[in-house]
Amino acid sequence: MKEKNLENFVEFLGGVPDREMLEYYRNSDLLVNLTPAGSFDKALLEAMASGCLVLTSNDSFLNILGNKYLFKEKDLQNLAGKIIQ
Repeated sequence: MKEKNLENFVEFLGGVPDREMLEYYRNSDLLVNLTPAGSFDKALLEAMASGCLVLTSNDSFLNILGNKYLFKEKDLQNLAGKIIQ
């Protein structure tokens, strides 16, 4: 991240206790979920319920989110475009 000067924009937290997650979701601008297709990740649902904007490549969420919040799996250009959008 340092070579791209992203330290002021992106924070990797590691493990966070469940009891603290609501605060993190509410204070976040965006949750990018990289869980592969075929699973239904509850972290994405928790973030949405907290009012956090989400992006995912998991097409299991297509009926819930529509194409606007889905990016193509393993396609960094597509993800970057969705973040900018």
